[in-house]
Amino acid sequence: NSGLRRRLDLHGMTIQQAFHRVNQFVDEHFSEGTSNVMIITGKGGKIADEFPAWCGNLPQIRSIEPVIDGSGEIGSWMIYLRKIKKR
Repeated sequence: NSGLRRRLDLHGMTIQQAFHRVNQFVDEHFSEGTSNVMIITGKGGKIADEFPAWCGNLPQIRSIEPVIDGSGEIGSWMIYLRKIKKR
């Protein structure tokens, strides 16, 4: 299922593991020309706090948008990727 392939869940990872996995995941999908992916950070905690700054440092990302659940909390993010420029 391509929908599941475009989703990354960071639960259970250390901050270092999550940082490296986010970079790898974004790079993979950017290279494939994927337009958007979802990354689940969980609610609260160091990964959730630092995640937006990680995205700000990745040139493949055009924008990010929080996904707000029924309780009004952010537990995941939609990541919109730039298009690969054709040569």
